Amino acid sequence: MPPQGRGRAEAEFSAENTGHQGRLIPVLTRVTDNWGGQVNEYTAGKSVLIELGNRKGRLEFDRTNGSKVQFRKADGTLVEASDYGEPGRTKITAQVPTGTTGALTVIVTMLLNGALRSGEYPTTLTAA
Repeated sequence: MPPQGRGRAEAEFSAENTGHQGRLIPVLTRVTDNWGGQVNEYTAGKSVLIELGNRKGRLEFDRTNGSKVQFRKADGTLVEASDYGEPGRTKITAQVPTGTTGALTVIVTMLLNGALRSGEYPTTLTAA
C-alpha cells in the first residue's frame, strides 16, 4: 500500500485493545455451608462462604454499586441473599433466605475492573 493510502486509512481508523478484560467474570471455586461446614451444601437461614478463583483483575464486592449474591431455585426463580458478611477480596459470605428449600445454583454479581459482571457456581447446592 502506498504511504499516502496508509496514512489516510490510519487517520480514519481507531481501535482500542482491551485484551481479555471484557470477558472477565467472577469464577466461583467453592461454596461451603458456614453452619455445617460441608462443601456444596446450605442451611436455610444461615450463611454460605463463597470462594472466588480470580487472580487477575480488580475485584470489588460493593452492595451500593449493584453487587449481590442470588440463588436460583430448581423452578428457575431467583432469590437474593438476605444478609451479607464483610466481603474479602476473594471470599464472600451470604445468607441463604429462611424457608429456601431444594437444589440451588449460586450466582455472584460484582465489580471486576469497574464493570458489573456475573458468574455462576458450576455445582448445585443441596440442603443440609
